Amino acid sequence: MSVIDMEKGEVAYQKQLDIEIFMPYSTPDNRLKGGASASPTLAGNRILIFGNQGTAIAIEPGRTFKQVARMRLENQAENQPPWSFQHQDATMTEPVFEGERMYYRSENALFCVGAK
Repeated sequence: MSVIDMEKGEVAYQKQLDIEIFMPYSTPDNRLKGGASASPTLAGNRILIFGNQGTAIAIEPGRTFKQVARMRLENQAENQPPWSFQHQDATMTEPVFEGERMYYRSENALFCVGAK
């Protein structure tokens, strides 16, 4: 991740994120490369960054890197034939927030994260 100070036109910092960077599988035309395909999302006073394999980190906005949380949504998926094998569900979308809940779509599931 690169953070740019737009007023100065300078790199504030660069950081390798604590998310999985490679998918355990790939489609025949290699569309799924891993990393973070989703856009960063502002949630309250935190920025959420979701990786392609279900890991999300929360960072504080600012000129220095400060990771404040890390979570992982585990879900096993299976491709349709002819590529049938189990793998970690691919996640490449931004979350949607409604009140105290966060909804997050993966390749085969819809997650709802919130208080009980």
